[in-house]
Amino acid sequence: TADKAIVCVIGNLDGLRLRGGFQDGKHWPEHLCLGARGAAAALTDTAPPARQAPWFWSEQFDARLQSAGIVPPAGDDVQQVTRPGKRDGGHSVWSYDTGRLCAVEAVRDTAGYMMGKRCLEAGLSPHPADVANPDFDLKSYLARQ
Repeated sequence: TADKAIVCVIGNLDGLRLRGGFQDGKHWPEHLCLGARGAAAALTDTAPPARQAPWFWSEQFDARLQSAGIVPPAGDDVQQVTRPGKRDGGHSVWSYDTGRLCAVEAVRDTAGYMMGKRCLEAGLSPHPADVANPDFDLKSYLARQ
């Protein structure tokens, strides 16, 4: 309907469409609230809040695991690069599909995770060779964009 006073929210995005199929997204807070936020914005005639990259974290013994974005299924155009973290044993894995950053997964590397999440939410894809270079300053990269 074109009537802005009528809002219908269907489902909670249980499946996220990916190249080659669907992926369960129930544990991603962003996707659980998309319909409600869209409905609230429509009812109040305001812009919806900024979209977040889907994210997840877990504490496993002495390691914090964090993930943002959606890791693409394996394919010829999929590339993963590892970025060393600042802490001992810390690193992040950045996943690209056809040159576009899709996900960042981090182990003991909160700084790498946060920089990757910010890139995802801004639609930025730093070059994989830059990401793999520990001397490349992601914070400066984001500031220049």
